[in-house]
Amino acid sequence: SLGDTDPMAVRRGVLDAMALGVAYGFATHRIRGEYLLRSGCAAEAAEAARAATAHAPENFEYWHFLGVVLRSLGDLEGARDAQAHAVDLNPAHEPSRTCLEQIEQALAVQPEAPPASVARSA
Repeated sequence: SLGDTDPMAVRRGVLDAMALGVAYGFATHRIRGEYLLRSGCAAEAAEAARAATAHAPENFEYWHFLGVVLRSLGDLEGARDAQAHAVDLNPAHEPSRTCLEQIEQALAVQPEAPPASVARSA
């Protein structure tokens, strides 16, 4: 959950989880990513989330988290792809399905950027 923003609670939770994650290796990337996102470091959180998905590509929760982070950075296409992959891995995961629907709706109403040549001449 990303709800608790008390810095000490977050830090304690991250340290506890990292101590457990040492045995699993890739879990620390996901935990670090959540900590970074809560701390306002979304770009670094995206790096950690990508590392988690690279180490455990079959883990739908890591793909879901990557989608959440990319969406927070405004990368709707990347977020859509990550959430779609999470849904492919676990079609019953409602948070991924809901995020995917919301992202697709946002992309449907987002105006398309003009081609680079038109944008430069303006």
